[in-house]
Amino acid sequence: MSGNIVMAVVVSVVFQACAAFAAVNYDNPAPGAKGVRNAANSAAVTGTAVPSAPAAGPADAPQSAKPAALPKWTVMVFMNGKNELEQFAFTNFYQMERVGSDNDIQVVVEFGRMGNVANDGKWTGCRRYLVKKANDTDKISSPVVETIPQCDMGDYKHAADFGKWAMSKYPAQHYMYILWNHGGGWTKAMDNQPAKIISADDETGNHINTPQMGALLKSLGRKMDVYASDACLMQMAEVTYELKDYASYVVGSEELEAGDGYTYDAFLQKAHGSDMEAASLSKAAVDSYADHYTYMATQSYVDSKTMPELVKKMDAFADAVMTSGNKEAVKKALTATQHYAVNHNYRDNADLYHFVSLVATPAETNPKIKEAAGALMDYLKGSVIKHNRVTFDYADSHGLAVYLPAEKYDTNYDELAFAKAGKWPKFAQWLVAN
Repeated sequence: MSGNIVMAVVVSVVFQACAAFAAVNYDNPAPGAKGVRNAANSAAVTGTAVPSAPAAGPADAPQSAKPAALPKWTVMVFMNGKNELEQFAFTNFYQMERVGSDNDIQVVVEFGRMGNVANDGKWTGCRRYLVKKANDTDKISSPVVETIPQCDMGDYKHAADFGKWAMSKYPAQHYMYILWNHGGGWTKAMDNQPAKIISADDETGNHINTPQMGALLKSLGRKMDVYASDACLMQMAEVTYELKDYASYVVGSEELEAGDGYTYDAFLQKAHGSDMEAASLSKAAVDSYADHYTYMATQSYVDSKTMPELVKKMDAFADAVMTSGNKEAVKKALTATQHYAVNHNYRDNADLYHFVSLVATPAETNPKIKEAAGALMDYLKGSVIKHNRVTFDYADSHGLAVYLPAEKYDTNYDELAFAKAGKWPKFAQWLVAN
C-alpha cells in the first residue's frame, strides 16, 4: 500500500441492537425535549459549503513549497449511544483506538451518551474526537476536539452538522459516513409495531427516518463514496434508493445486528491492507463484520447507481405476476421466503432475490413470470449486490431486502422515493388484498 494513501475515519456511532422502540413523533422534535436545535443553532446545517483544504506546512513556508496531498479518506461515523447501547459504543470506540489514526487513516468520531454506564467519568452530551492509538479499555484516551453539552442525535440536521464539520476539519479525497445505533428498515411504524427507523435518541424521543437519511446525505454538499448503517435491518432496496444520489456504495445488514455491531479494529486493519478504493473499503466493512460472527449475521454492499434499473426490472416482474392472477402460488412463495427479525414484528422485511426465485421455480409458472424473474435475479447478482457475506443459518439471504407485507399494507410506504418511482406499492397491496 502506498505511503501516500491516507484515510480519515470519522466515527459517530449510531448502533444497532434492535430492541422495540418507544412511540415517538417521527418528523418533529418532542415538545420541550432537551437538545432540540432551534433555527439559529441549525443554521450551520442548512447550506454551508464545505471549505477547501488548507495549504499544508507552516505559515512562513516558501511559496515554492508543495502543499501536502490530501488524505485519501475521511470516514465519518455518527455514534449514537443515547440509549441502552451506550456500553457497546465504548466497546467500539476502544476497538478504534487499538488502531487509531496515522498517516494513512485518520479516525474521527462523534459520540453521544446519557451517562448510563460508568465508563470515562459518566459525562453526558456529545463529544467529537480525533481517534488516537491507545490500549486503555477503562477510558477514552483520544483527545476531545469539540464538546456539545446538549445534542439531539435523532435529528438528521445534527447528523448532517457533524458530517459538514468533519469534512471541513478533516478534508480528504474520499468520504465514508457511518450511522451507528438502532435500525429498523425503511420508515415509520404501523400501529403496535416497533419503529422502522435509525438513530433513536432516548433523551429527546426523536429518530431519523428513511427520507431524512436522504436529506442528511444531500445536505452534506457532496456525494459520499461509501455510506454504511452499523445498525439492524437497514440493507433494503427502499433505503438504498433514497440514498442513490448521495452515496456511491451502501453497506448494511438485512438481519438484526448484534449489540457490538462492527468490529472496528478489524475493519481499519483491512482498510489499511486494501487499495483503498471505494469498493475495497466497502468490502472491508462487510468482511470484517462477517468474519467476527459465527451465526445470525448478514452484511453486504450494493451499488446505488443500479437502483433506477432495478426498479424497472422489479416493475416488469410485478406486472407479470399480477397479470397471471395466481396469487395463491405467490403467497406460498412468500411464506417460504427468508424474512428478518420475525420475533420483533419486522416480518414484512424479506430477501428480494429469494422471493423472486421461489415465485419462478415451479415448473407450471407462467413463462412471462420466469422471464421477468430471471432478468431481475441476474441483475441483482450481476450488478446490484457487489459483495454479500452471511453465516450458515442465512443461506437464503442474498444481500438486499424489500418490503413484502403478508397481512396489511402500511400507507407510510407511499412516502418513500422508491415507492413513488415504481409499481412495488401496487404489488404489495395486491399481495394483501382478498
